[in-house]
Amino acid sequence: MKRDFDRWVVTFAGLVFIAGLALRLRLAGITYLNPDEAEHALQSFGSGDGVLGNSLKLAHPPLLILITHAVSLISRSELALRAIPLLAGSLFPLVFAAWLRRVAGTMVGLAALFLLTLAPNLINLSAELRSYTLAFLFLSASLLVLEEALEHDRWQAMALYGFLLWLCILSDYSMAWFVGAAGLYALLRLRSASVRVRTVWAAGQLGALALYGLLYITQMSSISAIGVMQEGVPSWLYRAFPHPGEMLAFPFVNTLKQFAYLMASVPLSVPASVFFAIAVFRLWTGRTGIERSRARALAVLLVVPFALAIAGAYAHQFPYGRTRHTLVTGLFGAAGMAILLEKVPRRTATAILSCALLLVPLWHWIAERDVLGIGSDRNRKVMILQSLDYMRTMIPPGTRILSEYETLFVLAYYEGDNELPSHGAAESYSETLLGRRWPVASLDYEWATPGAYKAALAAFRRQYGIGENEPVWVLDGGWVAESEPADEKLPFTRAVRVFRAIGR
Repeated sequence: MKRDFDRWVVTFAGLVFIAGLALRLRLAGITYLNPDEAEHALQSFGSGDGVLGNSLKLAHPPLLILITHAVSLISRSELALRAIPLLAGSLFPLVFAAWLRRVAGTMVGLAALFLLTLAPNLINLSAELRSYTLAFLFLSASLLVLEEALEHDRWQAMALYGFLLWLCILSDYSMAWFVGAAGLYALLRLRSASVRVRTVWAAGQLGALALYGLLYITQMSSISAIGVMQEGVPSWLYRAFPHPGEMLAFPFVNTLKQFAYLMASVPLSVPASVFFAIAVFRLWTGRTGIERSRARALAVLLVVPFALAIAGAYAHQFPYGRTRHTLVTGLFGAAGMAILLEKVPRRTATAILSCALLLVPLWHWIAERDVLGIGSDRNRKVMILQSLDYMRTMIPPGTRILSEYETLFVLAYYEGDNELPSHGAAESYSETLLGRRWPVASLDYEWATPGAYKAALAAFRRQYGIGENEPVWVLDGGWVAESEPADEKLPFTRAVRVFRAIGR
């Protein structure tokens, strides 16, 4: 009987992993690098010193850019550049599940593996050149080795935990919420540890503080990396920060949004958050099979990332809403939901997980995708290639083009350019030679509204002395495309509008 159950566990975990990897590989293979990804890719090309300097100009720690630079020396294809996030996104649920299995049991670990591997938005992020899944892999590994250090009083494991924590910090700034929570969790568990283990842990924490200090001096203070998020406060991130009239409701409403992002569904966010709250209550009150002091420490670990993320939003330093930026809370949300299976009979838990696996196609069918992303109707790589073919056919070399600057990032990557295009500030355009063919003028902001596009076009005409009745070639295909509707006769214009503008 035990052998049969073990075989089922391996089969279930294997099916989940293979399904998650296949979905990630498919998405990474058919979609183009979005503007953020294209910017990261172009920043990673070039010499080592130049790449390090580029990485410190971004709103993220430098580790992923440096790794991407190493990958780009071998290949610059989308799949190669996305390989590390993709592999990390496939592996971290396994490592996280291994940690959770160790503290709460096999079925709990399998439930977390299911949620984190097959959650639609986690699949999307894993297929993009972003730092989140890399950070999640280091987070998961650090928890696993921390448990080894605490259970067996091993200072070597505690030293490895400190190193993995530093890699988390160097991967993404949202890891600050985990670093704080893990520190409290360890403090609650260190009471019975030896002096050597405590000393090594303290040294790791001091190293983490020093690393944050170094990042502040070299990156955050010069570009206000965390404050960059506030550029979106008036628009796309507005609801991720508290505002007058909603200060008291904000933590509750936006915590529901965190679960909505994890589950890719607003309706599913309500039971998910309720399950999480019940699990935390059971842990704190000792109504689980986990030893009481350990259960309480685990409850703290699950809740504190949410509390710190909320505090960051109140300080207007980091968004807290239905976005990828604080998805780290989703990992602990998934852990809480999974813990509800801790005292469920094994046969029942097996049936629940088997049914859940069968319902994955339905989950993905009803999923409400990341509202900040580029829709599936316009994110296909073939559309970018078709738009460039059209430009080569229709736009003579040397023709000056007006472009929305995020569109320019994407086209520069696909035209084989080796550096990030320059762009002007305010209403003063600067030019970049796109693909060694066309001088393209752009500003340092996107066209978020039709009015912004019209103002950009008018400024372009003024700067270059182009009359209103003279046609201007325009490119528009960033996160939003507000210049004019897509041309039904040219399907690729859903991705990039390529057209001649006449008049204002």
